[in-house]
Amino acid sequence: KQVHEQIAAYAKYLPLKSTVLYGGANLQAQANRLKAGCDIVVSTSGRLLEHLGQKNISLEAVEYLVLDEADTILDMGFSKEVTQILSVLPGKRQNILISATLSGALKRLSDQILHRPKLLEIDKMGTGAAKVKQIVYPVESEKKPELLSYLIGSRNYKQVLVFVRKKEEADKIEKEL
Repeated sequence: KQVHEQIAAYAKYLPLKSTVLYGGANLQAQANRLKAGCDIVVSTSGRLLEHLGQKNISLEAVEYLVLDEADTILDMGFSKEVTQILSVLPGKRQNILISATLSGALKRLSDQILHRPKLLEIDKMGTGAAKVKQIVYPVESEKKPELLSYLIGSRNYKQVLVFVRKKEEADKIEKEL
């Protein structure tokens, strides 16, 4: 949803139509938007496969495939779904894989679908920023918000950047803090 919101904002003054597909949302409403036509589809793999199965969408004319958070997609076990989607895409297209890390599974996928790939690397994999002090606090999952609150309060931090996997987690942490 967040990626689609950004695309909609960027394309606000362009003659492009976009839509977002994800589980938990009304399937028929999504199908109606697809039938009305769109230039950009942002989707989870499972929901895209549902729409493909119901013939609500054709991927024959896809020119660009972007796999954002490709490492996470594969780490979460969605490689079978990605392979299914790849099998119905046209052979000639631009592929873009965006990932914070380059795992073995992602390397295999990139070897499979990328031609003459370019690797853009900010820093060597596994290295931290030179000016960032990294500390690990082993803690049970349910105690993470309490530890975060303690660290911020006891050190009188004025600004803190916290990374989480899901928007719901960010909302929960924001509320607790």
